Amino acid sequence: MISRSLVAGLGLAAAAATITVAGRTAAAEGRPWTLNDAFQVQGIDDVQIAPDGNTALIAVGRADVAKNEFARVYQLVDLASGKLTALPARLQNPRWAPGGATIAWLTHAKSGAAGIVLTNARGGAERPLTASQRSVVGFRWSPDGKRIAAIETAAAPSAAD
Repeated sequence: MISRSLVAGLGLAAAAATITVAGRTAAAEGRPWTLNDAFQVQGIDDVQIAPDGNTALIAVGRADVAKNEFARVYQLVDLASGKLTALPARLQNPRWAPGGATIAWLTHAKSGAAGIVLTNARGGAERPLTASQRSVVGFRWSPDGKRIAAIETAAAPSAAD
């Protein structure tokens, strides 16, 4: 019997293989590695495996030289096949509910404040959980999945202050 961790590892490896640099590598071209090559590399972090062990949410980060920033987007990975599904860029730091049916996310309002939204793990509309001038900087589900504890910062000063 194959363990869940091995299946998860194989699924994430398939996803990592899918998220590769397009075109030829510096080594294949017989030239030294350059800073430009480094900007093309994508990294995977913030891996969140679903409670049932069948899917994972991963953050894919890359440098966006034109915008002078690092872009980070989340993708859903089917761990059996390695199939990737893109998720909306506005949703960040996902956390599975203990039962696996719901995902809580951070999203930023136009005011800049971050709040928590909930989505069904199979897709569907976002449901705001918090609405405040304060900004959520971190959160965690309770073990029974009925509550979320969150850490908020004080409201950001307005431009008029």
